[in-house]
Amino acid sequence: MRHLLIFISLVAAVAVFPGIERFANQNPKIDRFPETTVRLNYKVSQLRALAASDEIAQRYVRPLLFPLDLFALIFLGIAMAVASWFWAQSAGVLTQATWIVLVMPIGYMIADLAEDSLLAFLLTDRDAIGDGTVWALKGLTAVKFVCLGAAGVQTAGLGATAAYKAVAASM
Repeated sequence: MRHLLIFISLVAAVAVFPGIERFANQNPKIDRFPETTVRLNYKVSQLRALAASDEIAQRYVRPLLFPLDLFALIFLGIAMAVASWFWAQSAGVLTQATWIVLVMPIGYMIADLAEDSLLAFLLTDRDAIGDGTVWALKGLTAVKFVCLGAAGVQTAGLGATAAYKAVAASM
């Protein structure tokens, strides 16, 4: 039963993201390229253009980044951390160092929060947008995606291992 509840919490955490996108696509539409572009190929001029509209910049920062994206990153990060921890314990994986399964989910949360904070700062202080700050923003986005991908693979792998071991033990 606990396995099912953890799985449902993970699905619910992922399901939050389409709602945030739906909100971003309302009038006026907010192009979230700084935090959603995996290729990280946008330019300083594109971020300045995004920040040029006070209405869009303010709506991007509040409520999109804070509190909506903040809620989503905390919900997803905690769900992956709890699932990884529980499934590592259930599967008997890393029994001496189970804490290590928390590194990627926590790393994701830290990187996403830092990225959101820097983006909010840049959207509210257009003069701060430059090559260095955009490079830092892209770096945080890259770290976020790496940690999120690793945490997702880890969580799925541990879930599959725990499920396999539970089924094998019941036979």
